[in-house]
Amino acid sequence: MVMNLRQMEIFRAVMREGSITGAAKALNISQPSISEIIRNAEARCGLQFFVREKGRLRPTPNASRLIDDIDTVFHQVTKVNRVIESLRSDRDATLILGCTYSLSLSLAPRIISFLHSLEPKLKVHIIVERRADSANKVGSGSIDAAISFLAESYSNVEIITLITAAARFICLKSHPLAQRKSVSVKDLRKERFVGYFPYLQLRKRIDALFGKHGLSFNPAIEVEQIAQAWHLVRSGEGVAIVDPFCDLQVFFPEIVSLALRGAPRIPLQLLVKKGRNLTPTLSLLASKFTELAQTSSGDMP
Repeated sequence: MVMNLRQMEIFRAVMREGSITGAAKALNISQPSISEIIRNAEARCGLQFFVREKGRLRPTPNASRLIDDIDTVFHQVTKVNRVIESLRSDRDATLILGCTYSLSLSLAPRIISFLHSLEPKLKVHIIVERRADSANKVGSGSIDAAISFLAESYSNVEIITLITAAARFICLKSHPLAQRKSVSVKDLRKERFVGYFPYLQLRKRIDALFGKHGLSFNPAIEVEQIAQAWHLVRSGEGVAIVDPFCDLQVFFPEIVSLALRGAPRIPLQLLVKKGRNLTPTLSLLASKFTELAQTSSGDMP
């Protein structure tokens, strides 16, 4: 036999809260009921999901393997309920967009303002997470779309390029290069760089850019998020090359953003479920992205 939806709900709550007490509080049911439902689920499946250690529950490998798939089930339940709500009101009542942390600070507020200027009652949910997680949720249909740049290919996901723009160079306003209008790779040969992990697409493009000039890109510090690079540059840890869409100067007035001659073009992308037509809201949003993604560089085509 297999788990039913109620048992999955209880299992998921225990995994998320880390205890029967927390799960009971989250679901507003008694602790004995939680314990009984977990025992029944284990009996039905013939598997152990939790072991007790010093009064706390520890998930077994069986539970760890199940949780992602069960999360997907409940994301889909949420999607179904949103569709029901939308059908009831006969319009797109809610739009759920995934994006990275850096984009949530810069581009996402412009998206929300634009959409609310057209439809004040539209509910816009911004889900901040890693690109791969957003893409998986788009593919499963649990979120409507995701905004990304340099996205990888994902199954069941269509990637629509909205605009492209050149990567930027950032440094402190006190830096000797800060007064220039633009810089070249050769100007940066002796700089201490904040860079990105080698597997990231932006890092690969920076490596290729330096390689074209016979140079190696060897950052002193490697990070995953663009916002981390801005923070470290502000702290005096070096300079950085960043994407053109996460314009964070409002948060970092000590930093100047300069054009980088010959910089790679970075695509801003909309990720949607493959084979599904864009809703009117998403179609309108896509048509306005050149305007919405304008940065202080004026580098947009």
